[in-house]
Amino acid sequence: MAKAVRIDASTGNKLAQRAKSEGLALDARQLTAPRHEVVDLALRQHAQRIETGYMDFMELAREAIENKYYERFKDASGRVYLDAEPYFQDRIGISYRSVRRRLQTLEGVLRLPAEEQADAKRTLAALGSHKAAEVARIMGRDQGSPWRDVAEMATQMTEDALREEVSARLEAKPRGLPGAPGERFLRMILTQVPPDIKEHTEAVFKGIMRRFELTNAVAAFIILVDLGHQELAAWEAEKK
Repeated sequence: MAKAVRIDASTGNKLAQRAKSEGLALDARQLTAPRHEVVDLALRQHAQRIETGYMDFMELAREAIENKYYERFKDASGRVYLDAEPYFQDRIGISYRSVRRRLQTLEGVLRLPAEEQADAKRTLAALGSHKAAEVARIMGRDQGSPWRDVAEMATQMTEDALREEVSARLEAKPRGLPGAPGERFLRMILTQVPPDIKEHTEAVFKGIMRRFELTNAVAAFIILVDLGHQELAAWEAEKK
């Protein structure tokens, strides 16, 4: 039989007040609940607080990356940070890969109208980072598929099922409005590069497409590969 936690009224009130000050919805009834239920509730509430705090953290991270604040600091050897990855890895103490993944979630929120963003942050925080990342993909891009509906569905779906659902909705296009050739490929590239070079990467692709009168980003990529091959060949020739 599960062991219940029995606490006197005075102690219970103090704990409830402390929980309230920390943003936890703990009441007197939960203080006499079985211990496993109390711990489960506290874990879920703390996890939501972590996710909410992480969203605030990512807004600061985005500002630091876009404005290259890292260039104003030095590493342990006294060298100035030249890019964001070692700055976050060494000085901030968090994997830059995690930062990039979370930034994609934040970018989804920022695609929404300003009046929806606060609600979107709370909703995503309640879902957890992985499901939030999937729902964020559709924010600001949904056509007849409001993000709130997808977020509600996410609470009852596995992460894999949610990913398939979001992908299906993003690929669905109105009849007569097919996507441009290579559009999906370019979107994939832009989601994988670091946020601080995303605009530069897109500009390079579009510049090549204008220069060579292309409409397909894959063709532009092939030209990039060929140019890279020529540069490497010239470099190898200089070494001989």
